[in-house]
This record gives sequence, structure tokens and C-alpha cells, in this order.
Amino acid sequence: LTERLLRRFHDGQNILWISPTRRAATAVRQRLATCLNPLVFSVDELAEEIIVTNDPTAVPLTTTGRRMLLDTVIDQLRSAGELAEFGKVCETRGFLEGIFGLIEELKKLEIWPSRFTRSVECVDSALREKANLCARIYARYQRFLVEHHRFANEGKRCDAQYLLRQGRSRPLENLTQVFVDGFHSFTRSQMEMLSFFRQNVEQITISLLEGEREELFSVPRSTKRWLTQRFEEVTFERVECEQSKPVDLSYLQQKLFDDTECRT
Repeated sequence: LTERLLRRFHDGQNILWISPTRRAATAVRQRLATCLNPLVFSVDELAEEIIVTNDPTAVPLTTTGRRMLLDTVIDQLRSAGELAEFGKVCETRGFLEGIFGLIEELKKLEIWPSRFTRSVECVDSALREKANLCARIYARYQRFLVEHHRFANEGKRCDAQYLLRQGRSRPLENLTQVFVDGFHSFTRSQMEMLSFFRQNVEQITISLLEGEREELFSVPRSTKRWLTQRFEEVTFERVECEQSKPVDLSYLQQKLFDDTECRT
């Protein structure tokens, strides 16, 4: 599928190619070596490009930097008496590590502080107060990142979407065509990105690998249904991939089991 899409990719500054991983994006850039500065990004690379292009003062935080920032946030809340529910526990290193792990996981799942705060309302009443305090720590931590132009690796996709919602869309303005290749499903932020392209780009081409066996291709089929429901005027083109030729193992078998060269 990638090879077929590459044939449609023409040299130009107004065409964007998105791959799921950095390795896949690098492979595409190598194939397009003759093109002049092609816009080819992985999802994470595109998020970084949006952030640094629209906010030149933005600085990525290392893991150590994020821990130090969170430690400062917890210390401020503790000094203000807002973490009294946790008692002396909030002064320990284990508490810091636990909250740090929670925030990192929430960011990987692309759960923004506002969404996490709403979900806390469903927590059992016996734990709700402490859960609310965790949500408060997360919100304060995220507010500091925004106010001081810092971004964390795990949350940069959401940060990029935040900028797009503000209308800060460089370098995606004036795109005429977008290729999205190599995905079998899309996360929340990726869905928002596709919605942005739907509103601002003339044509979007998305490749999905699909086969006959339901148990193997249930995810891309679900993605296909989502695209149909979300986008108007969706056209699907079924492409039959060429069957790979079976590997000839005769030479390998001969070398593995032929001991003539080992005889003395």
C-alpha cells in the first residue's frame, strides 16, 4: 500500500505525509530523496513541529525536569495546606513517584486534566477526595507547563492539538493534500488531527490494511466505520496487494544439513 501511495505523492510544499512511527517516516523520506524538502513526519515529529513552529520559546522537558517540576507543584500545594488529606505521605519520595507515574500514564492515554477531573466524579465516595487532589495536582502541573512554555514528550500530541484549536496551525496552512499511511487505528488526538485536515485540506488519503479474517482485522474495520460516520463524502478504494512469493528454503536447507564441508 505504501508503494502505491508513493506513486501518487508529488513533489511540492503543500503535500503532507504522516506515518505512525519515526522509522516509517524515515523510510518514506529516503524513498522521496529526489523531492525538495518533502513534508514527511511521524505523528510525534509532526506534534513537535507544530509546537516549536507556533511557539518558538517552547522547550522540551527531560524526565528529570518533569520530576523536579512535579516536586515543586506538590511542595506548593502541601505548603498551602491543600494536601492535608494525604497526611505525611505527601512528603515522601514514594508519593512523588506515584503521582509522577499517574500523570505520565494519563498523558500517554491522552487524557487531559479537565477530562480526568470529570472522571473523578465517578470514583467511590471513600476515595473521591484523594482522587480530586490528584486531579488538582495534575491540573496545576499542566498549567505550569503551558504558562512557562514547556512540553513533555508524552503530552506533546495534546499540546499540538491545543495550538491547532487556537488557530495556530503552522506549518499546516495551505496544504492541498495529506497522505496518512501505516495506521490501523487512531488515538483521540489523531482523530482530532484528521478532523482538522477535513476542514482545511482539499483531499485526504488514508490507507488501512484489511483482510477477510474478522479476528485479525477487526480494528481497521472499526476505524473504517468511524471514518464513515465522522467524515462526509468518504470514498473507499479497495486495492489488492500483490502476494509475496514463498521463500525458497532449498538453498538454506542444503547448507544447514549438508556436512560435506565439515568433513576432514
